[in-house]
Amino acid sequence: MLAVHGPTVAPAFRAALGPGYLQLFIAAWGTELSTGRIDAPLMRVFLEHPLKLDNLREADMPGLGDPLDVTLNAMYLARAAIYAQLQDSDRAHREHAQVDLTAAAATPSIRPLLATTLHRLAVLDLADDRIDHAFTHLTAARALYAPEIFADMMRAAPELTALHSDPRWPALLED
Repeated sequence: MLAVHGPTVAPAFRAALGPGYLQLFIAAWGTELSTGRIDAPLMRVFLEHPLKLDNLREADMPGLGDPLDVTLNAMYLARAAIYAQLQDSDRAHREHAQVDLTAAAATPSIRPLLATTLHRLAVLDLADDRIDHAFTHLTAARALYAPEIFADMMRAAPELTALHSDPRWPALLED
C-alpha cells in the first residue's frame, strides 16, 4: 500500500509505527533503492514524508533485512541522490557526508545506489564549477564497476562532456 499510495498514507503510517516506519518503508521501496532507480513517487515520499534517522538503534528496528548501518547508509545515499537530481548542492552534500562510504562500497545491496549518487554528485559539482570534487566522486564511482563498463558509461554521459578536455579525464577512463 505504501508503494502505491505513499504520499497519501505515509504520514499515518509514520505516526502509527514510529521507528517501525523504516521497516515498512524498506519493504515498499527497497527494490528501487537497491537498484539506484529513484523516480518521482519515491522522491515525493522521501521529501514530503522524510524518515527520522537520528538516534535509531538496532533494537528499534527488529526484522530489517540488513543491519541498521546498511539501511541508514542507503537512506542517506538516496536522499543525497534526490537532492543532487534537484540541484540542491548543500543538501546533497550534507546527506552524502552522513554515509560511511567504505561500508557502502562493501555492501552489494547498496552499491548501485552509491554509484548513482556519486554520478549525480559529480554532475552537480561540475555544474557548480567544482571540477576537483566532480573527479573525486567519479574516481570513487570507478571503483564500483568493471573498468570497461565504467569507461563506456562515462563516455556515453553527455552531462560529463565538459570534463573531456581536462587532463584527468583519460586517466579516469583507463583500465
